Parts: sequence; C-alpha cells; structure tokens
Amino acid sequence: MKKMISIGTALVWFIFIAFIATIIIAALVSPRLRDYKNMQERQADRSKIHLRHQGGTALYYPPNWDKERDGSHFNYEIRSWDGGMNWYAIDHDFDSKEFKVLGDAEELYPGLLEHIIGMDQLTKHVQDNGSIKLDGSDPLGVDALENAGFTVKRDTIK
Repeated sequence: MKKMISIGTALVWFIFIAFIATIIIAALVSPRLRDYKNMQERQADRSKIHLRHQGGTALYYPPNWDKERDGSHFNYEIRSWDGGMNWYAIDHDFDSKEFKVLGDAEELYPGLLEHIIGMDQLTKHVQDNGSIKLDGSDPLGVDALENAGFTVKRDTIK
C-alpha cells in the first residue's frame, strides 16, 4: 500500500519551495538593480556637469571665415566639463578616434555660445507659444529672434 501525501502537506511544500526560489531570485537580481540605480544616478550627475553642443550653422561664422575657402556651413563641437563655466572647442576625428581640445571656445568662436543659447531659447519659445507674430503682439518672440542672431525690421508705418 502506497502512502499518499495530503493536499495540505503538498501545499506547505509548494509554498516552501516557492519561498526559497523567491529568495534565490531576489539575491541574484538585487545587486543588478542596485548597480543599475547607481549607474542612473552617476549619469544624471554627469549630465549636469559634462555639457556639449554640437552642430552646424550658416547663421554664425567664426572670425576670418571665408565662405569660398571654408564652405557656407560652419560645423562646431564645444564642451564643458565644469557645468558650463568654461567651454572648449573640440576637434573629433571619427576615422582615427582622435579627440583634440583646440582651445577656449569664446576665444576661437566669439559669440557662438550666445548664438546657440539664443537658438535654443527661440526653439523653446516657438514650441511653447507657436509661431512668432511680427505685428507687435509678440515682443518676447521678437526678442527671441534677435537673441538668436536674426535682424528684425520693425514696421513703424501703419
């Protein structure tokens, strides 16, 4: 005669095995979750300190820029490693993976950072408020255009 285990005993064993499995899985996953959280915190801190602007423009040219010799578009990469207090012009050669700091961005490209900030403010203004009206009803929009480097001609004749 075979002895059968009761449903209650089987349930207790099932709960016990499930509990042990949960402890084992938690022990394996928990360190990885901690590492992931730490990585996110470090990246958030780095994003506040290590700043970068990269792009191209035909609205700003550095001193002595020759459109025929140098082209009609100016490409730039500037970085700050101290939260924006000092900005440096960078040359990054993607073929050789070489990374050079060319010098102080304001000395090499005077006015570029202000132009970038102005363009960012103009973009934000248009995203928040829609198109800019030049009929005098949107003075903040006109200021945003001027801060981005555009010349706005005001029509005084009505």
